[in-house]
Amino acid sequence: MLRPVEEAHLQQVERELLEEKAHALGRIGRRLLELSQTLAELWARWTAGDPTVVEAYVRIRREFRTYLWYWHVQREAVGFRAHPSPETWLFVPPPLPADGGDQGRRASGG
Repeated sequence: MLRPVEEAHLQQVERELLEEKAHALGRIGRRLLELSQTLAELWARWTAGDPTVVEAYVRIRREFRTYLWYWHVQREAVGFRAHPSPETWLFVPPPLPADGGDQGRRASGG
């Protein structure tokens, strides 16, 4: 059994860990938003016929998918299971034909 001082210290450490996890989730969410906005712009250019965006789109989409995976992992670590997934409020980029689709790839891009 922990002494009251040890219990208070343990609770403080647990609080700090939870706060850091929540901050990390926020940072990941902000990065996802940035990537989604960039991808929406690139997608609009590509659908308008600009082939010069393909390389950037594929690279940034891969990073987006990695950060989406980070977000889901971090959300589970924090314990936020009832909150809406980013897929419900972000532009989720479809693969370009040049991207080779998603066959055999995990969300982390691997």
